[in-house]
Amino acid sequence: MHRCWMKCREHFSTNDTYAIVAEAERGEDYIKAAYEDALKDHPGSAMSDILHNQHAAVKMDHDMIRDLQDNMKQCH
Repeated sequence: MHRCWMKCREHFSTNDTYAIVAEAERGEDYIKAAYEDALKDHPGSAMSDILHNQHAAVKMDHDMIRDLQDNMKQCH
């Protein structure tokens, strides 16, 4: 659903790349928080190792988008 919203926003925006990256970062925040909640809700479960591995990948993607947004903010 978030990707669909991003495509809609892209079509109706003024091609503001920063706004698109900011929205992507907001989505990454949501995904990262969902994993953190799942890890808190299921500590030591059979899914814990899988969740930790996926959370590490999600956090890496989140940090990459955040850094891109920060770099774009400094350029404006």
